[in-house]
Amino acid sequence: MTTSRGRFLLGPEGSFLREASASRFAVEIWVPMLFGAVIVSTGFLFSDIDDTTVNPHLIDVSGFAGALLTFALLGLWLKPTLINNVITWVSAGVVGAIAPNLVILVLDGKLSDFYKDQLPIGLISYSLNITLCAILLSGIRFSLNRARLLRQSLIQLESARANLESQIRQMRGEIRESVDGELRRVNELLSQPEPEGKLLGEAVMKAIDEVIRPLSHRLAGFGLKVSKPDVGPITEAIVIRKGVALSRLAGPELYLLLFLVFFMPATYLVGGLSAVAAITPLLAVKVLLLFVIRRKATALFVHRGLGIFLLALLAGIFVPLSVLVLGTELGVAIGIGFVNDAFVVSGLLALISKRVDVVNELRFTNKQSQQVVQKLSQEVWVTRTKLAKAIHGAVQAKFLAIALRLQAITNPTEADIELARQEVAEATELVAQSLEADRVSFLNHIDDYRTTWGGLVGIELQAEPGLIETIDEYPLTRSCAVEVIGEAIANAAKHSRSPNVLISAEEEGFGLLRLSIASEGRLSETQPSGGYGSQILGEVTRSWSLTERDGKVTLTARLPLNS
Repeated sequence: MTTSRGRFLLGPEGSFLREASASRFAVEIWVPMLFGAVIVSTGFLFSDIDDTTVNPHLIDVSGFAGALLTFALLGLWLKPTLINNVITWVSAGVVGAIAPNLVILVLDGKLSDFYKDQLPIGLISYSLNITLCAILLSGIRFSLNRARLLRQSLIQLESARANLESQIRQMRGEIRESVDGELRRVNELLSQPEPEGKLLGEAVMKAIDEVIRPLSHRLAGFGLKVSKPDVGPITEAIVIRKGVALSRLAGPELYLLLFLVFFMPATYLVGGLSAVAAITPLLAVKVLLLFVIRRKATALFVHRGLGIFLLALLAGIFVPLSVLVLGTELGVAIGIGFVNDAFVVSGLLALISKRVDVVNELRFTNKQSQQVVQKLSQEVWVTRTKLAKAIHGAVQAKFLAIALRLQAITNPTEADIELARQEVAEATELVAQSLEADRVSFLNHIDDYRTTWGGLVGIELQAEPGLIETIDEYPLTRSCAVEVIGEAIANAAKHSRSPNVLISAEEEGFGLLRLSIASEGRLSETQPSGGYGSQILGEVTRSWSLTERDGKVTLTARLPLNS
């Protein structure tokens, strides 16, 4: 808490009480039941009233019955909100206070002067009693329910975490097995006696269309609008401490309210206005001390039981002071009232603070688990994306290069077949290498493309040495640039059979890298048709375009320099 730590209604306890008081738990039937138990049980502490023949316990039961009936009716009629719940509590308290007088009137035929005089106090005390019972029970039920939901959420998060970790462990093996299976099929084709180059090339092309491309699409969630998961930071922190700050147990407003409702009327009835005037300065001093404790004792952490004892001990100082100003008999009674009030307030706040801390700890644990799950989801997305791009880019390029070479040879020799086998074997390593691609320099990536397309496509790079170093300083930009270049080369080789590709790179203003990949051909032959290649370009570039001029097609892409 910051500026709100000095205000009970704006602190964590206040927020908790507002939520609990507005919940359905605050108007459940257990609230008037607890109120009735308090009223009926305390009735045994007092003697019979002389001006009525009605049994005092029956009178107490009638008050409980009136409150219970009102509570049940309004609880069914009003929707649980803070305002509606307060209306229910006050209404039940008013009816509960009036009911004893009505019972006495019906059974005795006249009102009791004692209960008639007690009615104004009863209207307030009964309403406040029911309110306290509602807050107490609702706070317990609300916190237990919140804790249960948070624990269920935590179990779900842990399950999601285990599932994602399993995906990460299995993904590489499963994808490699899929690719290896297709590579074995191609190897079997290459092992046929006297194979025809054209048929072998067509078989490899078929493998691209039926296995490699669909596999990359599935990994990338192509057509499913799979987006990178957000990882939101935990913007709040929680310090787990043993005990509670003494300031959170003070509750000066609540202390003042209970004293005015329960003890000040008793002081007036027994001692008159002079006794009220004498005790008011003591009450003011006591409440002021509680305000000071709440303001200054924020860093004093104590066991909750010890905190209750210390605040009750402080209230005990006012017992001799009350005796001094009111005399022994009344002073002892009112002094004990100071102590009882301290026990009730600090005990209630100790319970509430404990529930608040438990809920906050669980909520923070859930946030931490949620962030772990989000990060794992992001890791899965990154891994799937890398594999998808590797299969769509490097692996598909390798297969395409093999197919084009074989189609160009009518009767491939054993050396041609062996070279194809080697390239097929190399393709399986590209999957594993793709996950480490961020560590490979830009020039090494270009050299890998030259090796892959050697004999089919000549690749020339035009870029200042300083720019190459700049690209390598931004691993994310480098990876994206490599994807753009690989996609452009594959399109040039497959669609227009261009023998040469010119790659130009330059740095533009506003932290942008501009790539131009030019090849021979026509735009209609190389225009992406909304496939995964277009999806890749849309994901990894700020903007991109295809243009045709003088028999050359140029892919221009702008990428932000991003590490």
